[in-house]
Amino acid sequence: DFGSVRAFADQQLRELQGSGRKLDVLVNNAGVMGVAAAADGSDRTMRINHLGPFLLTQLLQPAMGRGCRVVNVSSRMHLQGSLAWSL
Repeated sequence: DFGSVRAFADQQLRELQGSGRKLDVLVNNAGVMGVAAAADGSDRTMRINHLGPFLLTQLLQPAMGRGCRVVNVSSRMHLQGSLAWSL
């Protein structure tokens, strides 16, 4: 469920707008391993590791200052597994 991502983004946008500040850097550092389906049947790992950070970045764009940097942290764990396309 992306509700927590949306709630976090809303909170950050309110705080930044209230202070008149802009976001200078966003570091997306999420990661889980294992095959599990989310409540809607989609791949939980894909949602957390890829779609969640993408959504957060999109939602926070209005608060990003000129020259803002987005850093996506990853690992080499993808070498240990495979995608479960059949979920």
